[in-house]
Amino acid sequence: MKFFDLSDSFFRPLWIRVAVVGTCAGWGLFEFANGASFWGVIFWAMGGFAAWQFVTVDYEAEVVEESGAEDGNSGDGGFDGGDGGSDSGD
Repeated sequence: MKFFDLSDSFFRPLWIRVAVVGTCAGWGLFEFANGASFWGVIFWAMGGFAAWQFVTVDYEAEVVEESGAEDGNSGDGGFDGGDGGSDSGD
């Protein structure tokens, strides 16, 4: 697990990605307005990095991968690890 895993499914909705980038950019502007240019640059860099990651991550492909796993397609060739699928309880 990466520390800044921006490809996580939490960031799939567009409004969350826009809010993260906008918050970083706005906070950077706030820091510049108060004379803290070091922190302004830090927050703008964080916003720029987040925007770059959000543009390069294909969230639609992750939706397809997750839906395949939820449909029971685990890639094990149909082996369910049980007794052949009989539910008779014998």
